[in-house]
Amino acid sequence: MKKLLLVVLAVVIYSGLQAQVYQLPIDSVQYIRPDSLLNGWSKSKRIGDTVKVQGVVRFNPRNHMLASGGAWKATFIEDTAAGTWKGLNVRLAAVADSTTTRFFDNMVPGNFVEVQGVVDDFGNTITGETQINLVPTVATRVLGFATPRPARALGIDQFMRRDSIGNNRIQYPTGEQYEGMYVQFNNVTITDVSTFSGGTRIDWSIQDAQGNKIKIRDLSSFFRGAANISSSASTPPNPNAPVFVQQGKVYAYVRGTIVETILSGVPNYQLAPLDISDLGPLLASPPFVAVPTVNPVVPTSSQSVTISANISDIDGTVASATLFYATGAAPLTFTSVPMALNAGLWTATVPAQANGAKVSFYIRATDNGGSVTNSPDTLATNSYYLVRDAGVNSISFIQTNALPNGNSIFAGKYISSNMGIRAVVTSTTANNDLGLVALQEGSAPNAGIFAGRGLIDNAQRGDSVLITAARILETNGVTSLDSPTFTIVSRGNRLPAALPMVIDSVVNRNNAYLEQFEGMLMGVNNVIVASENPDSPANFGEFLVAKSIPSTTGLRIDDVSNDIPANFNTDSVSLGQNLAYVQGIFTFGFGNWKLMPRNRSDIFGFVTPNAVQIKTADSKLSIYPNPNNGSFTLQVDGLGMGTLSICDLQGKVLVSKMVVANAVQEINANLQAGLYLVRWENNGRVSTQKMLVK
Repeated sequence: MKKLLLVVLAVVIYSGLQAQVYQLPIDSVQYIRPDSLLNGWSKSKRIGDTVKVQGVVRFNPRNHMLASGGAWKATFIEDTAAGTWKGLNVRLAAVADSTTTRFFDNMVPGNFVEVQGVVDDFGNTITGETQINLVPTVATRVLGFATPRPARALGIDQFMRRDSIGNNRIQYPTGEQYEGMYVQFNNVTITDVSTFSGGTRIDWSIQDAQGNKIKIRDLSSFFRGAANISSSASTPPNPNAPVFVQQGKVYAYVRGTIVETILSGVPNYQLAPLDISDLGPLLASPPFVAVPTVNPVVPTSSQSVTISANISDIDGTVASATLFYATGAAPLTFTSVPMALNAGLWTATVPAQANGAKVSFYIRATDNGGSVTNSPDTLATNSYYLVRDAGVNSISFIQTNALPNGNSIFAGKYISSNMGIRAVVTSTTANNDLGLVALQEGSAPNAGIFAGRGLIDNAQRGDSVLITAARILETNGVTSLDSPTFTIVSRGNRLPAALPMVIDSVVNRNNAYLEQFEGMLMGVNNVIVASENPDSPANFGEFLVAKSIPSTTGLRIDDVSNDIPANFNTDSVSLGQNLAYVQGIFTFGFGNWKLMPRNRSDIFGFVTPNAVQIKTADSKLSIYPNPNNGSFTLQVDGLGMGTLSICDLQGKVLVSKMVVANAVQEINANLQAGLYLVRWENNGRVSTQKMLVK
């Protein structure tokens, strides 16, 4: 009887532990030790815990950028006590807001509420923004009303600080304690203004007098275009957004909530203004210098360069403009050249420079009131061109000449001269292919690039193309060639070998190492499905592979391919399943490095819903020359070791040897004239090709 009581007691205790909910103040969820911050660690120690926290609502979740349909809905709450570590992002999962949760009803600015949810973060293995994902069956409780604390006046350099070469870097020790809190930066200038998402969203930063910058995050409907706003927003989008977000405007203050995010694999703090009152009185409106054009984009040592810019002033006229240029490394000595107004553009010419020179430049514009703009700044941060007699003759030249955020220095530029890139098509827009065109010029790092969806529709895998003009685009940190001018030089060429991926480099977020493989054909052998849906409760069709389980980190496999159905991750792979290999085009998106299989043949080991293993029989052998005299070169498109067999038409095996996929094999066989079958088999995957010996 005593034994039975002990067992029952143990079960009760275990059940209690499983259902345990921690009642915690916000700072207990947010706090990170100083030594951890110094090492770049900003993840909460409470990740995965179910907690109850209390705070005053700062922001109406109906105005959150994703407050529509089944998407995430979010707001910020703050502890009313003084001190730091007092703010927190609160999110309702991708489910409809129910009368039980009462998220929209109760999360009203000024309400003092209690919420219950699971601590999570948006980031990577060591950094991220702490969030509470609400339990959708537990109602948010309104405990009373409280006046939110006023914004805390701080310096941008507490969050992002400019280093000696002009890059702004995250400051964990002085910034992390304000994550989720409402702050204010005084006397700031709008800079780095551009548009994205087809021009419907604005990307911009604010900068202090010392050049420290922090990017603005458009989490609020007040700072998004109409095309991006939910119909459920309580306030319509502000039609004046393009007016108040202008390069060079100086505001008395800009307020908002501090958030942490990953930009092209690099952690950053950002400021999220909540409504239009977060932009303080306008102090000055200096001239606005649009992004200058460089012609030619990549000059030779015999070519001078014309730099042009559209310069405007919304409250007056542009009195003068001057171009400053310099060569070499910092510290730079600039030469000034007056710019002339011609057909609406201010232009100046830089004389021809030596082959290999890096020419840095910036523009200084002055209006009739004496206000001055230096664009981008007097250090010419990230504003330069390269002199190269060889021109743009390789993909690696585009990919390796990158800014600190990983973007190519040619992003946004149309190169129409001195360009000649030769590459092989590794994926296409065909129905049984990736749906994206990828090009690769070899197996060395930085050899791959995307050509954009539908931009080379006539290309086939194995085509060798010559590209003589293209616009270079950066979309979410991924480089591509837009609207390329090209010719198909030859067809049926061997594809580059699928390079082996090191999963640990993905787990450890070794971004500098991984960036060089963007757009390239990569693969992994003998991996285990660690999660069928790492984005649960949402489902974006991806699954996670790792070397062992349990594992919450690994390599994401994306289902973007035209040949991979939408539910592939939930009905064709299962937790713990071994996959002999997965290969595809490597890319980055939504904060994660991913592998995109071109079709189902790039995944070996999955099963269909009726549990029949897929074995591809399509020919993946390349034999050349064919016909031959019994001596030929062979390459197999795949991963791992396999068995090569040469058989006569009666099925008799005449030659058998082990070969490595994607390695070039020189075969010398003593064969009589006739027709033969060359067969390659690897883990049940069979490819067969006919070969004629003369």
